[in-house]
Amino acid sequence: MNSDGRPARARLRDWLELARAPTWLTAPGDPLAGALLAAGFRLRVGAVLAASTLIYAGGMALNDALDAGEDRRERPERPIPSGRISAKHARAAAVALLLLGVAFAFVGGARAGGVGIALAGAAAAYDAGLRRGGAGPWVMGACRGLNVVLGAAASGAVLENAGPALWAAAGIALYTAAVTALARAETAERRLAVRPWAPFAAAGLAATAVGVFGSDAMGRRVGAAAALWAVARALPPAQGWNAASVERRRKWIGSLVGAMPLLQAAFIAAAGGAAVAVGAAWALLAPLQRRIARGFSAS
Repeated sequence: MNSDGRPARARLRDWLELARAPTWLTAPGDPLAGALLAAGFRLRVGAVLAASTLIYAGGMALNDALDAGEDRRERPERPIPSGRISAKHARAAAVALLLLGVAFAFVGGARAGGVGIALAGAAAAYDAGLRRGGAGPWVMGACRGLNVVLGAAASGAVLENAGPALWAAAGIALYTAAVTALARAETAERRLAVRPWAPFAAAGLAATAVGVFGSDAMGRRVGAAAALWAVARALPPAQGWNAASVERRRKWIGSLVGAMPLLQAAFIAAAGGAAVAVGAAWALLAPLQRRIARGFSAS
């Protein structure tokens, strides 16, 4: 038991909920794809996989710490507005996670460390206010793109060989921006014509890119199949968004966020060779993430 009388296990679950633990599974696939597409896996790439997850968790915690007022109105069940975690403690934990993530990024090399600083800075800037403006979805997309570049930097790739990783960064950034923009409309009453279709289109572009630029035939087939799985997930919200309830919309956003491992798997497989099997295995994180996410909020 803790000083507040609640069991330690319950307190741990509060912190995991604050940082949206189920979505952590969507973080390390970005740098893994970047590394495999750029120059292959090496030991220090493992450090940036940890860095990516820590920065992601820190960004999620900081988001809730800075958004407590809005959550009191719209999501009173979240850890801070419900009183289970104080905003002060959440801010401290967020800063610690971001700094620790940057430290792990430097284990991947000086270039990776520089990208880690940019990634943590972009995540903090998004949480601190950029998310409320028109640039918000693009800043979030840039965070995901930098996450892919983080892996490419740690792989030691020269710029001339980084083209496929940069294509992956662009594809994942575009999908992220599309999902973020749609998530803003969870409670919107006005009819949306284009925005519900944006994640579907972005996933389709990723499938096309993998099919065209994959390193070998097997990588292209497996990668395209994983990306098309993400396309299939994006179809129901595209078709039914305007008639759906807020609860249904939130579940769809969770599903779209949970489809990120599918796009990561697509680009991992596109690296060809042994990475094809890694990509196929990585795609299985998508249903696993959905299973773990039950009882947590992903949006």
